[in-house]
Amino acid sequence: MAPQAEPEKQQKLSVSFRKAAARDLPAVIDLYTTSFHKFVQTGDDLRGYFMDALGSPSQSLVVATDAEDKVAGFLLLSTDNSFRPGALNVDVIAVNDAYRGHGIGSQLMEFADKAALRNDFNAVTLQVHEENAGAIRLYERLGFSIVGEYPRYYRDGSNAYAMQKTFAPRQAARLATAKDHLRKAGM
Repeated sequence: MAPQAEPEKQQKLSVSFRKAAARDLPAVIDLYTTSFHKFVQTGDDLRGYFMDALGSPSQSLVVATDAEDKVAGFLLLSTDNSFRPGALNVDVIAVNDAYRGHGIGSQLMEFADKAALRNDFNAVTLQVHEENAGAIRLYERLGFSIVGEYPRYYRDGSNAYAMQKTFAPRQAARLATAKDHLRKAGM
């Protein structure tokens, strides 16, 4: 059997981060629905869900935009973490299919790390579908570990893994210097 060629690595795309605004909601909702169609029911009030996040003191909806200000991905962060008090939770992360393979997911997760450290959290948590092998590999590559499982977490009855990344003191000091990056994004 002949060896298979390695997949060609795509160039990392530079994106800007900013707090989402009401004008971003159609793109965010479309991306959410496309990414999580298996878990979204047609009766879901996604506009209300994301509008609430825009005004919430415990949530932050962040968009990653390309040079033309198109939403390449988004991140919904929550400081009200019922999974692990004292940690910042990534409630939702999604990357537009057209931008996948360009490092957007990694950049969004790096943004979450910096936001956690800026706000004195020592860990970031998230929940991921147990069959989402690609996302699990990404999170593990970024320093997350599976720390638990939530049976029947999703509406279809499937399970989620709880994943966590804890910052070491030296790591926290290094990442905390990124406050300028966060200020530019309005965080």
